[in-house]
Amino acid sequence: MRTVVRISAVVAVAASLLVGAPAAQVAWSAPASESTADAVGFFVDGREVANKGRVPAGASLKITNVPDGAQILLHDYHDATKTVPVNPTDKQGVYASDPLPAGWRMWAKVKAPDGSTAKVNFTVGAPGKTFDVSVFPSKGTWGVGMPLVVDFGVPITRKEDVESALRVDVVKSGDPVDIGEASWHWVNSTTIVFRPRDYWPGNVKISLTADLTGVEGAAGWYGPKIDSHFRTGDRVIMRVNLKTHEMKFERNGEVERTFPISGGKAGWRTAAGVKVITAKISPKRLYNPGPNGWDVMVKHALRVTDDGEYIHDATWNGSIGYANTSHGCTNMWPDDMAWVYRNTTVGDIAEYKGSSSKLGTGHYLSGYWNYDWNVWKQGSALFGR
Repeated sequence: MRTVVRISAVVAVAASLLVGAPAAQVAWSAPASESTADAVGFFVDGREVANKGRVPAGASLKITNVPDGAQILLHDYHDATKTVPVNPTDKQGVYASDPLPAGWRMWAKVKAPDGSTAKVNFTVGAPGKTFDVSVFPSKGTWGVGMPLVVDFGVPITRKEDVESALRVDVVKSGDPVDIGEASWHWVNSTTIVFRPRDYWPGNVKISLTADLTGVEGAAGWYGPKIDSHFRTGDRVIMRVNLKTHEMKFERNGEVERTFPISGGKAGWRTAAGVKVITAKISPKRLYNPGPNGWDVMVKHALRVTDDGEYIHDATWNGSIGYANTSHGCTNMWPDDMAWVYRNTTVGDIAEYKGSSSKLGTGHYLSGYWNYDWNVWKQGSALFGR
């Protein structure tokens, strides 16, 4: 099945410019005597492309003097199904290709209505420098709150070109899944993050593919090919209410269990907002060396913020279910916590409400879900296109 989600720049390309398509209709009409391919030229960076010559990766092939009604083909030398789009420019009879992929040997052909043909074959060179790409997560099964994070080895200056090449597919049992609104967001010049507006669906496969070999992400730097995927487990959301001192454990839209909890007391308020389980630890030492600190061992702990907030068992807290008396963590009775620990996955969501303290956007993984959605979308280099 083809993908449901395509996060990329959308460029209108006439079907006539693709292999085997009908003849292209140029916006001007030439006399029949001029409808010949004899004057067609092929240029890269202002220089004419020599037959069996070599051109740099990421460059655009410019085709000039294309006659009215001509057919344009630009494809791999050995496999005509591997094509590069060619688009009309604002100049009469001039067309330009998308960036040429590194390492390809290619044919460029123009077939005029009178049967004449202009063509050239050339090799696209390897990029001078290649940046690395790290994708997380890249395998395994995770919770539905795990964002898709892509880190590049160099600061990306041509964000639109790179983001346009990134493709996200979501499927379940081989069928595409509609995840609704979703967007990339550039956290900084080296990192881009993808998330749906309302978490991933449960039990789906999420794939990221891209061919950056012909994409110049920064001056002189080109990327690799990307083929990565991960899966989600059940759609688990723990809904924590700090005013009523309870947690509702929801799986795939149904509340499975309700637990009493105790949150942070005054001066140690547990933050409201969306949190992601980033680690499961058993047992866990909780340690604060301050004058009023603590040093305790708990059997089960789920880390939900990168500044040390956990959901954990607390045998010493007699206020569980009645009051918030912790130092910011979410306290539970041991048997309840053991059940939650067994039934959660890294990447599962904990939604907190009922606190005057709010979780910010800077926290690792969790912070990505606490952006205003319009602000998140504006972090895409393709926003508004």
